[in-house]
Amino acid sequence: MKWEWLFILLLSSVLTLLNVLTVHQLHYSVPLFFIGICLLVWLSGRIVLSYMPNSIKKYHDFCLCFLVGFFSLNSILLFMFYIFPFSVRADLFCMATLVVIAALLSKQRIRDMEENAEPESRKMSLAALLVILSAVSLWMRTSVDAVEISGETTIIKPWVDSFFHASIISSITHAQGFSSMQHLLLANQPMPFYHFAMYILPSELSSLTPTTAYEVFNSFLTPMGMLLSGFGAYVIIRSFWGARAGIIAAAGVLTFPDASPLWFGNSWLSYHWLQFIAPGGFYGVALMCLAWMIMIIGCKEGRFLNIAISYTISVICITYKFHIFFANALVLWIFPSIFFTKVTVKIKVLWFTFCIFSYFFVIHYVQQFKEVPYISYDGSASASYTRFTIEQFQNAWMKKWFTTSMTPDHFSISTVYWYGLMAVMLFLGTLGILGAAYILIIVVLRKKISLVLALFPLIVIFNYLATSLTISYDAHLIGNKEELMHRPLVWAYFIVCIWVFGAIGYLLNNKMDRSRYLRYTLSTVMVLLLIISWNMAKDVQKGPAWGKDYNYLSYPTAYVGALEYIKEQSAQKDIVQDSHNDPDLMVTALSERQEYVSFYKDLGTPLQSDRIKEVESIMKWSDGVTIKNYFKSKGIKWYIVHQGDLLNWPPSLNKQIVYQQQGYKVYYFDN
Repeated sequence: MKWEWLFILLLSSVLTLLNVLTVHQLHYSVPLFFIGICLLVWLSGRIVLSYMPNSIKKYHDFCLCFLVGFFSLNSILLFMFYIFPFSVRADLFCMATLVVIAALLSKQRIRDMEENAEPESRKMSLAALLVILSAVSLWMRTSVDAVEISGETTIIKPWVDSFFHASIISSITHAQGFSSMQHLLLANQPMPFYHFAMYILPSELSSLTPTTAYEVFNSFLTPMGMLLSGFGAYVIIRSFWGARAGIIAAAGVLTFPDASPLWFGNSWLSYHWLQFIAPGGFYGVALMCLAWMIMIIGCKEGRFLNIAISYTISVICITYKFHIFFANALVLWIFPSIFFTKVTVKIKVLWFTFCIFSYFFVIHYVQQFKEVPYISYDGSASASYTRFTIEQFQNAWMKKWFTTSMTPDHFSISTVYWYGLMAVMLFLGTLGILGAAYILIIVVLRKKISLVLALFPLIVIFNYLATSLTISYDAHLIGNKEELMHRPLVWAYFIVCIWVFGAIGYLLNNKMDRSRYLRYTLSTVMVLLLIISWNMAKDVQKGPAWGKDYNYLSYPTAYVGALEYIKEQSAQKDIVQDSHNDPDLMVTALSERQEYVSFYKDLGTPLQSDRIKEVESIMKWSDGVTIKNYFKSKGIKWYIVHQGDLLNWPPSLNKQIVYQQQGYKVYYFDN
């Protein structure tokens, strides 16, 4: 137990430090929250693991325990949030009570599990934790220093989508269950389904401490996701080749530069950039590591229970990051029909056939639901997507070569050549030297590792390339139209990276015991990679050349002050409206109040269109009574006017102004 308390103290201390660096002050509730959450997650992991098959329990250590505990606790809290009309705070207190009771009831099972743990597991867990915490802390350079005030200008450094994530955190924090949540863009309209899971524990932090939703996003949601991805890398590679290989794999994926800064550089295909601007990817890859670890063990030992657990975990991934689930759905579904032992070839053929037909049947069936991305393997978007991808290459020679070689004619041989060329382009742009390293290591290890472990990255790569070149754009426009062909790159990169570094650790494992100099060399390389990470962290969210329009954005300090004023002076249920319709969701994120209408995204609905027209016409009205009655009828209490806006309002409404700086005004209408 002493070791585990040390782990919890280290983890909670780093999370507290990140919070302090972001908020610029220490509140007593913050360390108490992190100690309590880390303890609760650890207890949850011990309980769940104690009921797992022995083939999984034998890998029990703090990292696996925390990973399992986080996703178990957080997923149950999400379920409670969906079905109960209570706040997330109430759900957490209820869940904490249940976890303590379950821990007492499972005391003997937990003791038996821990007695059978590997003797060196605690030391290896400590080493892994120190490496992962060091890397995560250095990567958070932009996150903890997200807002820079320089006189009349405030610079918001993270990608503009950070406002969207903070808005969801705020909405969940103030909700009484999911049924009470309102659409982020339309007041008094129901919230549509989204992968909300990663926001649950961050919302608990916002609810139980003075940390604002935007500060929570930067100081907790993003670093926790990266931390979990490091744990995921460690536990899956440890199950392959041992703890040392797991530590090196985690260090590699958290510190090694992806392909974008190198000669093959294409920032559009950058792993680190995409994970930071869409941090749900961190949570998705961590959860899928659990699913694949249990799947591979189950196939190796011929255990159907493992297969069922793996499928259950993969379905849960939908609530964290649908794109990561989609990147694994087909491969994970058919994997046991190929590699499961203890069944005949005939059964495997029937199993594989069923998997293929059932997968495409489900794909066809779900197309009728507009809430699900449109999926069609017709190749209709391949030319457009690859043309856009080629434009993002920083290397002029590669861009020119791919551009002049990308137009196929109607002959099959040319079409095959073209698709092959585009596959090479995606392979190099996404994986870079790691792709080549994988091929080289396969040659070296071909007689030392199992076929399953050797082919696992290759299957992931093939699925990624085939999907990117054959799937259509999302006609339902759930997100960006190309997301299902683009965002799965993080899974392909993640697996290849941890496999390559894990394999290096496997090759060097015995030599490390005999050579002190090798251990010193590896430690030195680790320090150098951490320094590189620190340097890359500053610009990690800039991404492609067009990214300059989406991060390091400048806003008038008076405007930011107006939003902070509304947050401090308003009630949680108050509705606010921005005269410019808040296209970035900045108003919702920083004021943490529901907006009457926002044009963050064109929903294509008459209701949104009508409300936007209303807001545009308000500034032209001249009758004070009519204006007051309008705000009263719509329930809008706070109205923000931008610098330069021309209002035709009568002087009598000036008494409604409660904030005024540098041309920005906030009107308060007490309904």
